[in-house]
Amino acid sequence: MSIRWHVLLSVYVDGAPACDDCECALAQCCTKLLMGYMVVAVKKRLELQMLPDERELLTADTGQLKLSTHRLRLRVSHWGSDYFISLMLENIASCQAVYRSVPILLLLGGLGILGALLVGKSEPRLMLLVAGIVLFILYFFTKKMVLRFNSAGDILTVGADGMSMDVAVEFIDAVEQARFDYITDIVEKHRTRSA
Repeated sequence: MSIRWHVLLSVYVDGAPACDDCECALAQCCTKLLMGYMVVAVKKRLELQMLPDERELLTADTGQLKLSTHRLRLRVSHWGSDYFISLMLENIASCQAVYRSVPILLLLGGLGILGALLVGKSEPRLMLLVAGIVLFILYFFTKKMVLRFNSAGDILTVGADGMSMDVAVEFIDAVEQARFDYITDIVEKHRTRSA
């Protein structure tokens, strides 16, 4: 539903027909969209089109997360699913870098290995040793870093496994600086028009 809205908005802003047989771009495309058709050319143009005076500032290593002078965009494609979200910088309310792990697994793994060293019989020793090692390994798989960008209507969440907290904070700083610059630019344009 949201892609259809963005497609309609793109057609309206461009003012050009999205398909060859459209006489009135807005009316024809609305009819086609409401009937369930997807205008692929406009959808592709939506992903690549930059706004006036917009330029790309930063792109994540994976290429999925992009920061520009006007917005923050995420595109994730997996087997059988596709996720796209775009937040205008003036709508970003807060930014979070969340690191989570389950340290109890580390503690239980240590207790399992310690118990294996203290138990005299070989069968319980082996079971405690295997359980301790498995818990240690599970601990490292539970370590997760997530970046969240909140707006009034949506939350953009990005898995950032392998990213240090310092790098995550640098990215958040870049988003906040871009937001500040964008809003300052809007205020300055408004002042010059009203003067």
